[in-house]
Amino acid sequence: MTLLRIALVLATVLSLGVAIVNADDDVETEDITDEISSFWGSAISQWESWIVYWAQERELDPDLVAAVIRKESIGRASVEGPYGSVGLMMVMPAEISGMPWRPGAEELKQPGVNIRWGTGILKQVIRDSGGDVKRALAAYNGGWGKVYLTSTERYAHSVLNYYAYAIAARHGYGYQEGKVWTMVIMTRVDGRITLIQTDSSGHFLAPCFEGALEFRDIYPEMVSAPRTQVAHFIDEDGHDVVIDAWLFVGGLDRNVDEMLVGTAPPAFPVIGYCP
Repeated sequence: MTLLRIALVLATVLSLGVAIVNADDDVETEDITDEISSFWGSAISQWESWIVYWAQERELDPDLVAAVIRKESIGRASVEGPYGSVGLMMVMPAEISGMPWRPGAEELKQPGVNIRWGTGILKQVIRDSGGDVKRALAAYNGGWGKVYLTSTERYAHSVLNYYAYAIAARHGYGYQEGKVWTMVIMTRVDGRITLIQTDSSGHFLAPCFEGALEFRDIYPEMVSAPRTQVAHFIDEDGHDVVIDAWLFVGGLDRNVDEMLVGTAPPAFPVIGYCP
């Protein structure tokens, strides 16, 4: 099946409002946790109290916040970026951003201040994207005008890679086990699926679901897979939006047109995307 046909099939399913998974199904979403994963070393875990507090305030998974911090600053609170961003989550200060309501550069070197503003920006781009996590991460990195550049797509993949390691460790997988993974990210609006995204560790292409029937075929596997709530928000129209992620450690054995999906070039990690 061609990518165009796949996109058309899923678009048709979504346009009909097929509720593939409802809030009342047999699986339970792991609520926003009150701690970060054991995966994180001391460079990140030293800021755990701030990460958890502001992640809970923003209804974000603390490990997603930690993954952004790992990518942006490796946990260095006073770091300065080449274009003026500052601190743990590399927030643009008032004097650089042209936004006088933001804190200044020195204030943003305070971990609590930086994480407060960084999580606020992260939550906003996720909301503005309609729950498209990968596009939101790209926007966090480069702004909305650069979300389809290779560099910002790589950034999004890198954050999700750290996030996958953290989820795997949270569910008892060792570091080596967690190196090969596939993540399925599902966005539901008022209980109905509006977007399914996949990403993988880069050892193989991440699959793209071909609509409701194929999703139901693998759904039994997803019941036992590690699952976490990535984010929750109310959109501008008052709709309840929940984003969940399933992590398949070791990947998904999927076939496309009877052929096993091939290996992605290491320099260009493939980001599976279902429109």
